[in-house]
Formats: sequence, C-alpha cells, structure tokens
Amino acid sequence: MKIDESISIYLFILLIGIIVWACLLFYKKYMYLKEENRILKEKEDELRHLATTDFLTQLYNRRYCIETGEKLFQLAVRKERPISVIIFDIDDFKEVNDTYGHKVGDAVLVSLGIKLSRNSRVSDIICRFGGEEFVILLPDTSLQDAFLIAEKLRNLIADVEIKLPQKSLNVTVSMGIASIDFTKDMGIEDIIKRADSALYVAKNAGKNRVETF
Repeated sequence: MKIDESISIYLFILLIGIIVWACLLFYKKYMYLKEENRILKEKEDELRHLATTDFLTQLYNRRYCIETGEKLFQLAVRKERPISVIIFDIDDFKEVNDTYGHKVGDAVLVSLGIKLSRNSRVSDIICRFGGEEFVILLPDTSLQDAFLIAEKLRNLIADVEIKLPQKSLNVTVSMGIASIDFTKDMGIEDIIKRADSALYVAKNAGKNRVETF
C-alpha cells in the first residue's frame, strides 16, 4: 500500500511538473509572438508614416492630402457641411535659396511647419503640397471662417524669425482660399484648383495677402 501511495505521489508530482513546464513553454511562446507582433506593428506604423508624411517638415504629404481630402469632401457632401481649403506658398522663396542656400531654405520650411502645427485646430489637415507650397484642409469651416484663419496664420508666419549667423530672416506667404460649392459636381481637387486660382490673384496683387475664390 505504501509503495502504491509513493508511486501515486511521484506520478502526481511528475504530472504537476509537466503541467508547469508546458505552461512555461506556452508563456514563452506567447511572449515571443507578442514581441513579434509589436515589432511588426512598429514597422507597419513606420511605413505608414513614411508613406503619408513629408520627411522635411513632418507635415502630411500631397498623397495624404488628396486621399484624406476626398474622404472629408464626400463626408461634407453627405452631411451638407462646409469644407474649405487654404493653399499658400512662400513669397520669393527662390531668392531665399539663391541668396542663403538650400540649407537656409530647408530651415525656413521646417520653421513654417512647426508654426503651422502649433497654431492650427486639431481638426485641420496641414500638408506640404510640394516645394514651398502648402495646403490646409478645413472641415466644417465656411469661406468666411477660413479667411479669418488664413489671416491669422499669415500674420504669424510673417513674425517667424530664422536665425542666421549674421542676421535674422523673415518670410511672408500669399494665400488662396476656396470652399465647397454644393451646386457644382466637384471633388477636393476642384476646390484646391479654385484656391490655387485665388492664390494666383494674391501673388499678382502684391503678395503677402489672402484672396478668396
């Protein structure tokens, strides 16, 4: 009887050991897979960031602007809500590059990106559209409200000082604004084109100003 009890105890201990070993093995496997998933998600997030973000200013890029803008536009149409677009570029930016070099030109773009990010609403989509040109998508914003936002940003940008070895550099921007027109069959790119037409007017009217379509 004592021998049977000893065998039973031994088998019980052995079974517990096997269970503990299996649990540890399962836990290690679980932690390994969890870490693999974390690394994979980080890589996916990095790739998504690279695909949608301008490397210099860290603002959204043109591709993201068009794709997200079209979604916002369709939502605005369905809900019959306003949506506006501001497009602007830096006045005489070529002269900045030619006079001070592309490093200073890049510093201007970076400073501008920071200023825009810190002084825009959470809902606004700020994009570097190309070169020294920027686009801001403004959901639930009328043309009149977009004008006030543009004027505020134009004045803020004019106050940005780029520190150079011998002096400080200030730049100005010209802006064009357009809003959704529910009477027309259009998309977000049509609004951007209208805003760009208004920007052209601002340039010809003397720069450092805001014009609406």
